[in-house]
Amino acid sequence: MNRTLSNLGPALLLAAVMLAAAALAGMAPPAPWTAVASSLLLVLGLLGADLVHRRRLLPSPSALLSATALLVACGIVASHDLDRLAEMIPLLGSCAAIPIILRPKGARASCRA
Repeated sequence: MNRTLSNLGPALLLAAVMLAAAALAGMAPPAPWTAVASSLLLVLGLLGADLVHRRRLLPSPSALLSATALLVACGIVASHDLDRLAEMIPLLGSCAAIPIILRPKGARASCRA
């Protein structure tokens, strides 16, 4: 398989999950279960993209931290307005995915002092 094409796997997976989560959150009429399901789908997609990118069985600590922050952010937005969550899912998902997708291959996840 083309090396450049195989590097697109995590980004394509996360894009598909973001579209599905936004569609699920935007279902009419808005229900609390759609907010929870779309947030969990987005978090699972983020962790799945990290697993595809790293080709390991466990997600990295940075991906777990990003997923937790994403879940909290979705909860905060959903607690104020469920309609706003459908608008914010692509933005929240893309902000959380940038560190995972743009991480250089073989780079350390921690900072050096």
